[in-house]
Amino acid sequence: MADRSWMRRERYRASYIEGVDIFMKAAKKNAVAKKTNEIRCPCKHCKNQKFWNDPSVIEQHLVTDGFVEGYTNWSYHGEIPASCQVPNQEIVVQDEVFNDWNFTVVEEESVDDDGYDTANDVDDGHVTVDDADGSDGTAFDLEEMLHHAEPEVVAGSARGLDNFNALQKASKELFYDEIHACVNHCILFRKEYEDLDSCPTCKSSRYKTGHSQSEGQDVVLDDLEEFDPCKDSNKKKIPQLVMWYLPVKDRLKRLFSNPRDAELMRWHHEKRKKDGMIRHPADARQWKKFDTKYHKFAEDPRNVRYLKGSKKLVYMRHRRFLRKKHLYHSKEEYFDGTVEEGDAPEPWKGDKVFRMTKNLKYLPYWKDLDIRHSIDVMHLEKNVFDSTIGTILDIPTKSKDGLKSRKDLVDMQIRKELHRVDEGNNGKVYLPPACYTLTRAKKMALCKSLHGLRVPTGFSSNIKRPVSMKDLSLSGYNSHDCHVMLTIFLAIAIRAVEPVHVKLVITKLCYFFNSISQKVIDPEELGPLRAFAIQTVCELEMCFPPSFFDMMQHLIVHIMPQIIALGPLYLHQM
Repeated sequence: MADRSWMRRERYRASYIEGVDIFMKAAKKNAVAKKTNEIRCPCKHCKNQKFWNDPSVIEQHLVTDGFVEGYTNWSYHGEIPASCQVPNQEIVVQDEVFNDWNFTVVEEESVDDDGYDTANDVDDGHVTVDDADGSDGTAFDLEEMLHHAEPEVVAGSARGLDNFNALQKASKELFYDEIHACVNHCILFRKEYEDLDSCPTCKSSRYKTGHSQSEGQDVVLDDLEEFDPCKDSNKKKIPQLVMWYLPVKDRLKRLFSNPRDAELMRWHHEKRKKDGMIRHPADARQWKKFDTKYHKFAEDPRNVRYLKGSKKLVYMRHRRFLRKKHLYHSKEEYFDGTVEEGDAPEPWKGDKVFRMTKNLKYLPYWKDLDIRHSIDVMHLEKNVFDSTIGTILDIPTKSKDGLKSRKDLVDMQIRKELHRVDEGNNGKVYLPPACYTLTRAKKMALCKSLHGLRVPTGFSSNIKRPVSMKDLSLSGYNSHDCHVMLTIFLAIAIRAVEPVHVKLVITKLCYFFNSISQKVIDPEELGPLRAFAIQTVCELEMCFPPSFFDMMQHLIVHIMPQIIALGPLYLHQM
């Protein structure tokens, strides 16, 4: 009998696809000999118990699901049996893959026989992965580990879009789980709530029933007099709300099943350049601190780490973050009218936050992390750019200056030269120009500078598009446009601004965002760059009104500690 070892190999391998072609030829020949159009399907679901008239369906099943266990002698498809005894096609497929894979979590949790976490199946922590490394090129069996999407791509390339539904189904099984949720976001129907048909909190129906299915209305089960969950059980129940969850373990299995991806997953340990520069989270403080505390976890490089007047709340007093005896501490006339004598607030340690949130479920190592939730700098850049360009161009929907802002200055009794002036009894109010106020000619020069930009293909979107020369404003730009503006182009276009100190502080802001966007950072520059960021925010306080300083402007002073702990920004932002 021919070698059938290919039947147990990964279904995306060329040897497996070729083997399926050989089988299909033999099966078709046997059907012709028996003068029938029906062929048994030997996939592990049909188990030679189902017949199909279309051979492409059988081929699709074999490429998608694989052969039934033990069917190495094709006795049902014209091959002479090795013995008189027909192989038992009802053998239960044993899950062998977890002999080669070992998944553990830092927190001890109950694990079932298949290696899956039964105590908490939402995997959001540090996961240990052991991938096999066989000598024959078939290190692990993916039969029961995953439903691969690649076989559908290979088989579908010959059959065109007819295979799209199968590919979509396999990709759905591979990439995410669907978990029913309460329509009012009270609970997830899992664990102790898995068998419920209504939310125990708000009593809303889990499924669409009656008017809720057609009109999207909530239906309380108690209000449905004749509702019986067992009645008409053949009809598929449609949940009102579904959450898509991407299990961490399944994604890791998928990554480590590909030798090239597995090599990249170990790159930080085996091939990373270790010259003292910060180019990867492994070079940063938090990674090293975690390795020191959990040394057993750190021993295996395959382990994976995963890293929330104007009548508004403002964040000022950034002089507290400056070094002691800094010149700005005593310059009350340029800030909020007070001498700054306070100290910068101490950042809360992880164990303190852990005690405060002890009733919430966190992994045990959470308290040992310096940075538990990182700042999304792309989101921060967009808000900072919105506020800056909106204020200097006086864009109505984005400007932080206005009548309410000037009322704040009156209430704080600072910058009297900018207080509003009532013009007689006609009700009109005059707002004196501030240092950041541009004349129409200066606005025209700034917008013209941005409107005339030309960039290489793929560098960014067309910067000309968001610029309106008619309204002398910017709108319709995305987060990446703001990143490009802040790091490169705004510092050039801002030359139209007067006086010099406003132009200088905005240029410093652009320089800071450009510096922190680098892929490789010298650790010796981190300290001076943090001091530079704090001083720049203080100088922004000297120029712009208090309403300018929302949470986004304040977070600028906290970016550098995040880089020190986690490494370059591009590795932990959207």
